[in-house]
Amino acid sequence: MNWTSLHDHRTPRDWTRPWRDPPGFFLPNCPCCGSDTPMYVLGGFDPAVTTFYTVADKIMMTAETSAAVTTANLSQGRGAGGSVANPAVSAYVIGGNTTSTATVLTADKLSFSNDTSAAQTTANLSQARSQLYGVSERTTKGYVAGGFTTATPVVAVTTADKITFSGDSTAAQTTASLSTARKASVGISEGTTKGYWAGGYSGSIITSCVVTADRIVFSSDTTAAKTTANLSAFRAESFGGSDGSTKGYWCGGQTGAASARVDKITFSTDTTAALTSQSFNQFFGASGSNGTKMLGVAGVNGATGLVFGGSNKLTFATDTAAWAGVSISQARQGACGFSYQGL
Repeated sequence: MNWTSLHDHRTPRDWTRPWRDPPGFFLPNCPCCGSDTPMYVLGGFDPAVTTFYTVADKIMMTAETSAAVTTANLSQGRGAGGSVANPAVSAYVIGGNTTSTATVLTADKLSFSNDTSAAQTTANLSQARSQLYGVSERTTKGYVAGGFTTATPVVAVTTADKITFSGDSTAAQTTASLSTARKASVGISEGTTKGYWAGGYSGSIITSCVVTADRIVFSSDTTAAKTTANLSAFRAESFGGSDGSTKGYWCGGQTGAASARVDKITFSTDTTAALTSQSFNQFFGASGSNGTKMLGVAGVNGATGLVFGGSNKLTFATDTAAWAGVSISQARQGACGFSYQGL
């Protein structure tokens, strides 16, 4: 065995060929160690968009258990912020709404070692905005892109900001800007070389949804439209996650009515296609992946039309979606989420 190429926490274990990866503490969710990978759900707001929450919940992704963690609460009540994780180290919640009309540039940093969040002003956005989504390069940097700057009237933007993990610093990155102005365009990380934003809506009403996909190349901080990766149907406010190496998914969403559609992207070809046998009937919540499955938590239950604290999951090995066992402490929409693995 070649012990010089140890896999770390950023690399999903290849369970089909276990001899490729040494056992041990390098890998969260490793059965050899009995560990479990956490995911966090932070902030959000009530159905009337009048009460904005600071609340944070921590989910153990394998066990599908959840509990409120007050030390991780946001520094201010807000929803629809962007999120980016630096695996095994920390994560950031950036921007969002504090009222139905006020967008902010505020950033909070959550340290995984002690589940503690605090305002991180060096990571503040270059421009106050909401309904933006993040993509993590999972080693040195991440990006948040799109969103809207004001609520009356709504102004969607292409703006991208890059956050450098080592300095907790954020700055506008014009080469990473989206190809078209839109909000609620959901991000997915391939793992180490590229990421994608897809869907969203461009106008003041949700019926202006698009299928557009953009690909960002991490080495050059450059984003461009990638039509082969376009969604199979118009929608926004989906859930997104990946296995960190070969494939990712955009699940659920809405177009003014709930969409239960599941789309799968194959990273090697940048190609997206619908999984027509699967249903993920939920939108406008938080998502995270541990490399083997993705959880979509809270938001709106598409079957009932009600804001809830429940969850769906997508199992990567079988490409199957199902309701999950997780319920968080506070039903809410517009929450943001991330996993310890940044996927």
